[in-house]
Amino acid sequence: LAHEIKNPLTPILLAAQQLQKKYAGDDPRFRKLLDDSSEIIEEEIDGLRRLVNEFSEFAKLPSAKLEDEDVVAFVADCLRRHEQFADTCSLEWDHRGSESAASALDRVLLQRVLVNLIENAAQAGASEEGGTRPSVLLRTAELGDRFQIEVLDRGPGVSETDRERIFDPYYTTKAMGTGLGLSIVKKIVLEHNGRISVHDGEEGGACFRIELPLKSAPSDRRPDFPAASSA
Repeated sequence: LAHEIKNPLTPILLAAQQLQKKYAGDDPRFRKLLDDSSEIIEEEIDGLRRLVNEFSEFAKLPSAKLEDEDVVAFVADCLRRHEQFADTCSLEWDHRGSESAASALDRVLLQRVLVNLIENAAQAGASEEGGTRPSVLLRTAELGDRFQIEVLDRGPGVSETDRERIFDPYYTTKAMGTGLGLSIVKKIVLEHNGRISVHDGEEGGACFRIELPLKSAPSDRRPDFPAASSA
């Protein structure tokens, strides 16, 4: 369905652009109408493209291929690869615990999780802090048989009502959101035999918490995660 929707978008866009360029008249009112209509068409096509791309990615999301990795080194490498965070937020990484911790990871998919959560945190902080560059805290810790990753922002936070549904497909609190980003995040975390939840941050805003099993945990069971309001 996403493919069939996407196919006609390019010819629709080209037709609108051609109409705009071919008009050679001198009626200012019609020129404004033509320009405004073309702009609306382009914006709506961009929105549809983004929507169908996310639907397609969600449907074709591959299963995690887990390999033994040092999760601390993985986080460091992820931040090094995504230097663009420095342009959108003030990102701080606070790690507590051993300098290395072994876990079974799919580096590509778990990197997508971190990037998504950090980008969301930056957007949430920007909406609350106005023109200043938002602050985002990435906090990691080794807690017994699990590795905890938290992404904290200083945005408006997540209400109790939204926490119950925020990881559901197609549910979004953003005006331009599709409601698939956090659904994809949750699917990836679950395929790592982990869990994800959202809580209040200590300084306001939201705290998204991921807990992953460490290799020291018995392979035939998941860690005994503490109860949380949303999983």
